[in-house]
Amino acid sequence: MLLELFDYIGLMCLRICLGFSQGFVYSSLHLVVANWVPRQERGTWGTVVFSGAHAGNTFNNFFTGLMLHWFPGNWPLVFYVWASIGAFWTLIFAFTTFAYPTDFTNMSEKEKAILTAYMEETQKKEHSANTPWKDIMGSLPVWAIIVAMIGHDWGLFALVADVPKFMKSVLHFNVKQNGYANAGVFACIWTIGILSGILVDFLQRNNYLKRVHSRKNRHYYCISGAFFRPTWCRIYWLQYYRGYNFACNW
Repeated sequence: MLLELFDYIGLMCLRICLGFSQGFVYSSLHLVVANWVPRQERGTWGTVVFSGAHAGNTFNNFFTGLMLHWFPGNWPLVFYVWASIGAFWTLIFAFTTFAYPTDFTNMSEKEKAILTAYMEETQKKEHSANTPWKDIMGSLPVWAIIVAMIGHDWGLFALVADVPKFMKSVLHFNVKQNGYANAGVFACIWTIGILSGILVDFLQRNNYLKRVHSRKNRHYYCISGAFFRPTWCRIYWLQYYRGYNFACNW
């Protein structure tokens, strides 16, 4: 509606508002995962939580391609559908999600005892000392992570925004093929992410890899993989739709 009334100015204002509102989501999820998921299972369930964005992109691209194919030219429908689903999910999340296991009543006593004991241990360690903000902000490894994440996000969002346009304008994919191809890419990222979380937990439980090494190695793999995995997945889809020679030339 804002786009129809205010054109690109409305879009810019809408994106700014979304950024302010959604900017707290990932930091909040870190707290929820830390309180709810024990360390020996955090690789698996933490990945399930944070890979939800890729799951959303999978279904979004798939069904958006179908909707635009079934209702050509009716692009506002896509925004209304996904906005409605997002609002419905927000209501469910608001009334079914709790920051601490002690606030949730619908669980067995055994589960509650395990999670409560783990939460008390975590909070005791977290409050054992004040947060060294000065040392953190002056740490070169911290700034290296910040720079790496900025590059990761820029590259990922460039792929999300520009590659579908390239596939339509240059490679002449129709809207349904474009939706299928991009959905397949994010489905692969989603699946690989969850499998990597399961693998990390397995390696740590069996003392094949220390937690600090697994976090560093996986962080590097995820940042670099954000570029390589979509590239190889798209080459596969190009080969499927346009042939081997076309994919190699691209």
